[in-house]
Amino acid sequence: MFKREMKLNFKPFLIWVGIIVGLFVVAFAIYPSITGGEDINKLLETFPKEVLEMFNMDVIGIDTVFGWIATEGYIMMTILGGCYFAIMGSTILLKEEDEGSIAFLYSKPINRNQILTSKLLMGFIYIFLFNLVIAITTLIGLNLSNDFDFTKWLLISIAPIFLHLFFFAFTLLMSIYYRKTRKSMTMGIGVVLGTYMLQVIGMMSDKIEFVKYLSPFEYISARDIVVDSSLNPINIAILLVMVVIILIGLYDSYNKKELNA
Repeated sequence: MFKREMKLNFKPFLIWVGIIVGLFVVAFAIYPSITGGEDINKLLETFPKEVLEMFNMDVIGIDTVFGWIATEGYIMMTILGGCYFAIMGSTILLKEEDEGSIAFLYSKPINRNQILTSKLLMGFIYIFLFNLVIAITTLIGLNLSNDFDFTKWLLISIAPIFLHLFFFAFTLLMSIYYRKTRKSMTMGIGVVLGTYMLQVIGMMSDKIEFVKYLSPFEYISARDIVVDSSLNPINIAILLVMVVIILIGLYDSYNKKELNA
């Protein structure tokens, strides 16, 4: 069953990772010629402080390849990767019912926990592989640009994994309460974009700063990596605890759900 899941989801994995790697390759290829050196940073000085903080451009310039990765590139990794794994999480259970393949699974000597575990394991492996491929891409790009800092590269590569785990587990849990994959998939994408907007809104004003802590994006902010060359262990612990709680709820809810063969 696990091999079946890996095979069924291999093509979408290649497409998504190919798109993101392609965008990074293009950026690495043309970035030195479009930054304009110090001119780009002078231009950014005219932007409102809130806008610069939103993209971490107040703590690092984007006149270097790493500066781009820590700002625009990091947002690309987290949002696009988040959307991919939210789509995966919101559809891998429901599509069995939509396509009628759940009847095939019921005919096998397996229980619901085994079905769910195989899908979770598949998702976890693809999350690791997804981020590994992107990490290798950025490693090559940074080395070729002579702008390589091992610690910051490693942290930039690891941090999105926790976010992707959260979105995958959360949307998988939410999908249990949907009947159709299309609606569930829309929900998954909405969760990613909605929580990102919560972080953005929370950074726009001190009066509503608390809002950003409702977003998982805030707990893997690249700002800590750029400024302190570290990830906040408390923030990572909070994300992991939330994932564990979600998984417990997922097994409980899936075993109680009435499924149509």
